[in-house]
Amino acid sequence: MTNAWIGYELQVRVIGLEVATATGQPFYPTYKLAPYRLLTVGAGVLVAYIWTIFPVPITEASVLRRDLGGSLFILAKYLSSVTAIVDLRLSDQGGVDSPIVSPRRRLENLTKKYLEKEVVLMNSMRQNLEYQHWDIKVGGEFPTKIYKALVEEVQK
Repeated sequence: MTNAWIGYELQVRVIGLEVATATGQPFYPTYKLAPYRLLTVGAGVLVAYIWTIFPVPITEASVLRRDLGGSLFILAKYLSSVTAIVDLRLSDQGGVDSPIVSPRRRLENLTKKYLEKEVVLMNSMRQNLEYQHWDIKVGGEFPTKIYKALVEEVQK
């Protein structure tokens, strides 16, 4: 940065003050120009640092939206695995006392895992719904009633 200040000063000394200011750009001596450039660069670094640490605002609403989407996806996988288990039972594939590595047992284990994930997400969604009353309203009102109804439907 200091090279630019020195270069600017030397350029004006070589080409002259009249030529350097012919475009309408005023000439400032280094002792006046340097503090402004230093403050400008410092402010730019500070703003860049802040937006690097906080790139997007993370609110309860954004977490609730993400959790609800994930919850619906897990419910779709849960429904698919339950349907596959019923199909296996109806077609008598996998047997009554099938071994641990059978498709039916693996599907039952997957179904349990999906249900566990869903319970964890339900708790998180309920908690984020309760925090909506205290959230700062930026960009409009959050549709709390709609999301509350959606969470209740997911629980059913």
